[in-house]
Amino acid sequence: MATTPREKLATRLETFEASVADGDIDPETADAIRTLVAAYDENQVTVSKPKGESYRTPGTLMAWLYRLSVFARERNLTIASADELNQDVQAMYQGRHSAVKDDRLTKGNLRSYQAALRKFYGYHDFSVDPADIPLNAQQKWLLTQISHRPRRSGQPA
Repeated sequence: MATTPREKLATRLETFEASVADGDIDPETADAIRTLVAAYDENQVTVSKPKGESYRTPGTLMAWLYRLSVFARERNLTIASADELNQDVQAMYQGRHSAVKDDRLTKGNLRSYQAALRKFYGYHDFSVDPADIPLNAQQKWLLTQISHRPRRSGQPA
């Protein structure tokens, strides 16, 4: 059983490759996902990361791989449109997507799927502009409420 983040990433890659071998993910999309993950993996030397970008942790790479695989099981990401992808995200939110096991995904969970898509399309030169994949707004008002709450006496500033 995988215990380190690097081992968990390797296990996730094996699962991904099995989905590709089974025909659940098309070869073009699989190559594009592999390239993205390799580019941001400091242990891979075959693909250069984008200039000005940093390497990502195995946990982040694993998350991207999983989330992109969910979309890739539905369509070829190398030719998908932003409208199709946004419809997939909406279906996830409404609980109508095949990958959603519960009633629906929260907006916070959806944001991680949207962020993975944006990273994918920001790296590759496909027809989708990453800006056309909106990110659900975070609960900034809650953070604002917490940071503007009056301090009780004796609390540090």
